[in-house]
Amino acid sequence: MKLNIFIIITLIFISCQGVNDTENETIESALLGEWLVIEERDPNYPSPINSYRGWSLKSDGTMYTLGLDGQTGLVEYYNPGSTRSTKILFARNGKMLVRHSSLAIREDTVSYNIIGDKLNIEGRVLQGSYNRTSIGSGVTSPPAAEFFIEFDDAEFKNRPVGIVVPTAYISKMSDSRLMIRSYLSEDNHSISVIVDNYQGSGTYSIDEDQGKYFYNSGSMTSSWITRYDSSGTVTIDCDMNHARCSGELSFDAFRPTSSTEPEFMKSFNSGTFDLPVFD
Repeated sequence: MKLNIFIIITLIFISCQGVNDTENETIESALLGEWLVIEERDPNYPSPINSYRGWSLKSDGTMYTLGLDGQTGLVEYYNPGSTRSTKILFARNGKMLVRHSSLAIREDTVSYNIIGDKLNIEGRVLQGSYNRTSIGSGVTSPPAAEFFIEFDDAEFKNRPVGIVVPTAYISKMSDSRLMIRSYLSEDNHSISVIVDNYQGSGTYSIDEDQGKYFYNSGSMTSSWITRYDSSGTVTIDCDMNHARCSGELSFDAFRPTSSTEPEFMKSFNSGTFDLPVFD
């Protein structure tokens, strides 16, 4: 009899303790895990139809950015081991306090609601309608894409994981104008090259403003652009029936408004690509 009473008291204590733990949660447990939003890109711009933004939330409020594997279309960490500048300080009962360490809006009070596997967030920065997901979940099947370039004594490929997949592709702007674009393996780097007066497979010059390299660091964007006296060519071989082009490219680009001195120039060499075409 005494043993039964002890067991009952113990179970009541554990039950009450569990309630207190839930009430004391800084972040509602239903928010933890991975969330992904699929957004349609500009339909007037020839590129992959959707972008895929997401994040993984840990119990301490730390967030990790998610993307899709550029080859498999599976959900993966965008930069493994690297946290977002956004952190959730508190989230319960439909209200969320968010801190943005790299934006002018330092803290934001956000409304949210969870219905099944859907999360709706309404904030000034953190917002959208997300679906619950998990690392390794299949979302889409991107076409194969390979891009390679050398500059700054280093080698770069297109990103293995991206917000847009594939992470390198060709936009068919018109029958006579193509744009090669790649998000590079080094975070926040991208390259674009215009093939103007395209008339079929061959070698084309990369003229003024047609070769561009961008590097984004927080709110700052640095760019190098080809000039009228830049040397550069792209050799391209396309099979438009199967929406693919491959080839080679190289060019020199300069910081805008700078002189032609070497320290203001980047040389992009040994570029190769085998990419899908979007029109």
